[in-house]
Amino acid sequence: MERVRADSSPTELRKHLFYETSHSPSLADLVGYEKAKDIIDFCFIANPYYPTREMLEDLKENFPNLIKSYPSSSSITSQSNLAAVLHVNPDHLIIGNGATELIVLINTTLIERIAVPVPTFGEYIEKLKDQRDAELFTLRPEENYKLDLTAYLAWVHQRGLKALLVINPGNPTGQLFSLDEMIEFLERAKDMELVIVDESFIDFAGDTIPSLLQVAEQFSNLLLVRSMSKHCGVPGLRLGYCYSGNLYALMFAGSMTRCERLRGLRYILREPISFCSKLKAA
Repeated sequence: MERVRADSSPTELRKHLFYETSHSPSLADLVGYEKAKDIIDFCFIANPYYPTREMLEDLKENFPNLIKSYPSSSSITSQSNLAAVLHVNPDHLIIGNGATELIVLINTTLIERIAVPVPTFGEYIEKLKDQRDAELFTLRPEENYKLDLTAYLAWVHQRGLKALLVINPGNPTGQLFSLDEMIEFLERAKDMELVIVDESFIDFAGDTIPSLLQVAEQFSNLLLVRSMSKHCGVPGLRLGYCYSGNLYALMFAGSMTRCERLRGLRYILREPISFCSKLKAA
C-alpha cells in the first residue's frame, strides 16, 4: 500500500525509485514532471549557460520537422560535425546515445578483465557481462580517496591485468590529473592492451582543458570516453562519444555498426602487428 500511494501522487517523493536503480532516477520520475520544473537537480554537474536561448529558439522552431522526419542511418555527418569542433579525425569517433551506451558496448565487446579504482562511476562495473570481471583497486578514505597512478599501475601489473580504467577528473572524487601526468602514465602503460580514460567532466577542469584528445594518436591502446550531457547542458538528449587515435581503426569507419567497430578495435589493440601484416597482404 505504501508504494501504491507514492506512485499515485505526483507531489510526493517516490523514494522507492532509489532502490530500483543503481543510477540516480530522473527528477521527473521522483516528483512528477510539473514539479520537476521548479527543482534544481544537484545529482550531476551540467552547464547552466548552455544551450543558449538562441539555440533553444532554433530547436523549438524546427522541432515539428525533426519529429516528423527519420534521422539518418549514417553516422558520417554527425561524426564530421563533431570532429570539426574537436579538431580530430572523424573516422576515429564513435558516437552513442550518451556515454552510458558506449560504456555498455565497451564492457560487452572489449573487456574480459579490467582494473577499476573504487569508488567510481558504477556503470563501468555494473554493465560488465560478469561483475566479477572487474578487479577493484580500493581507494583509501584516509587519503581522501585519491588515486596514485604509479601505485595503481604497479598493482595492475602485479595482478597480471591487461586492461584498466582511469576517470579524469575522478568520479565521484573530482581528482584532476594534469595532461603531463596522464601522458607520463600512458607512456608507462604501453604494455596494456586497453587503457580506458573517461573524460566526461574534463571540460570543467579550467580554462586550459587537459584532454588527451590531441595526443591520442601517440597511444594505440588508448580509448577515450566522453559525455556531452555535462558541458553541453543537454542530459536529456543522451549524447556521448568515444575516440581512439589508433590509425588501424580507420578500417572500421563508415558502414559498420558501433558494436562491429568496437569488436574490430579490440582485435587491433591486441594484435597490431598481426593486423598490420594482414592489411599489407590484402
